[in-house]
Amino acid sequence: MVGDQFPLVNQPGEFTADSVMTNQRKKMRLTIFSRVMVAQSTLILLILGVSLFAVGKLRLVSQLNTEALTVDAACINEEKRLL
Repeated sequence: MVGDQFPLVNQPGEFTADSVMTNQRKKMRLTIFSRVMVAQSTLILLILGVSLFAVGKLRLVSQLNTEALTVDAACINEEKRLL
């Protein structure tokens, strides 16, 4: 009778929590290679994002330097004219 209470094999079409979890684990399991590829892809995307951000900030600094040079050159020329 004890064996009948806890059958080892499910009837066809019968789903239990254990069988669903086992199927999910099989589907969600990643190989070492795929984990490494996901990690490397994530790092590459992160580095690309930081690089684009840095290039944008450097472009802003370059524009500010150009504006400062333009204003300073005008001030220096005006000073020379006044002297």
